[in-house]
Amino acid sequence: MNYDYMVISAKYGLLSPDDKIKTYNKVLSKKSDADAIRDQAEEKLTPILQNYDKSLIYAQNTGYIMS
Repeated sequence: MNYDYMVISAKYGLLSPDDKIKTYNKVLSKKSDADAIRDQAEEKLTPILQNYDKSLIYAQNTGYIMS
């Protein structure tokens, strides 16, 4: 099964899986953290979602997957 996905970064906002970023130490722990990246994430995500009939949003707050 193929699917597209994006990642929300506390520092960089909405990222595609191919985006290269530097290591950082920041989490989305408060509403103000999310507010700081909201405009950028909405701007990037809105045109992408128009291409799909359905979407799934998964939030993980128990830690990070290291690669």
